[in-house]
Amino acid sequence: MKTFAVSQDLFQALLNHYWKARDSDTPKTIAIFPKGYCIGYKNLIDAAKVPLSPRDAGGPLCEIAGFCWEKYGVPLHALVVNVKTGLPGGGIDDMQKGIGVLQDQAKIL
Repeated sequence: MKTFAVSQDLFQALLNHYWKARDSDTPKTIAIFPKGYCIGYKNLIDAAKVPLSPRDAGGPLCEIAGFCWEKYGVPLHALVVNVKTGLPGGGIDDMQKGIGVLQDQAKIL
């Protein structure tokens, strides 16, 4: 599967997740859905039905993150996190910054 197609499918699954969380009056917290807006990498990949390992999701998710930031000024890392830690992946160089982004974004959502 081409990277562009994977990115499109992941993006659509992420939007579907967001709409579901929003429409179910999910509390706007950093917790994993349904207690909050966040979704785990594997859950997102399963929802998108793409043949991708969570460890290989960085490329397509960075593509989506770049689009989200350029178009809307919204960091993707505020929604997609590691289920065990509740934190974004290695795409954020400074974890303290990542935690701050998550907290700020949870307030906005």
